[in-house]
Amino acid sequence: MSRAWDKKFRITLWGVNGEIIALSRPHRHRSGVFLPEVPEGLQGFGKRHMWDTASGVWRGMSTDTNQVQLDLIAKGRDVRGSVDRLLTALGDGSHRVGLCVTSAEWGYRWIHMRLGDVSKIQWSQSPGGAHFAKFSVTLEYAGDTSRRFKETLTLGPKGPFGEIQLRVDGDQPVWPKFTVRGSHGGVKLRLTTQDSWQSVPSRPSGWVIDSHPARRHVTDLNGVPDFSQVVPFWPEPVPVKNGVATVWVEVTRPGADFSLTVEYRPELSRTW
Repeated sequence: MSRAWDKKFRITLWGVNGEIIALSRPHRHRSGVFLPEVPEGLQGFGKRHMWDTASGVWRGMSTDTNQVQLDLIAKGRDVRGSVDRLLTALGDGSHRVGLCVTSAEWGYRWIHMRLGDVSKIQWSQSPGGAHFAKFSVTLEYAGDTSRRFKETLTLGPKGPFGEIQLRVDGDQPVWPKFTVRGSHGGVKLRLTTQDSWQSVPSRPSGWVIDSHPARRHVTDLNGVPDFSQVVPFWPEPVPVKNGVATVWVEVTRPGADFSLTVEYRPELSRTW
């Protein structure tokens, strides 16, 4: 069951047409389409990695919960127009929408979804003449976790190198991307102590090493693939423990212009 709306949260829909629709705004008199209660399915759900057992290739993640129902109310001077704008923003399910939850305590978190179903709309009029409507929208998860803004950590020629700790504002493992610029005598990277090292030599065009299985590649800074280097199999993402993920970086003779940037996106198994 849904529960009474907690006033510290805001929910916003990002439509397929670029329209932004506020579904919850605390302490504000509402008109248009809005959520009177917390929707089910956003409080958290389990997920698991899927692997091709024959090749060992990562095939993505699946969740125990695959949809959320938004029980909506529309009221105001133009109820039909408000409902029409929402349905237009949701699209036909062929493109993703974004559902963003914001709070003063946790900041922004969002998840990608697709339209699953829309219930029959109940059009009504109060004794005072006000028009309103009630209906439900079912959204299916197009992503597997709630997301945060991308984080970056940049190491200069003085490091530190070796065991590098990344602060992660999330509870899910991360797949970092490494960008190497400048001169050096060689760079070695790995995600965990069980992984093989990824080694790259120095070159003017630099290196980009993306560890995510869906984008696993080694390119130059312009995105041109490089097939001269061995790309080791990294089967598991970097685990997060107590808000920290640890990767390993070794650099030989870094020059004054050397930099290594680690990019990662914190993800959560819950929206709040």
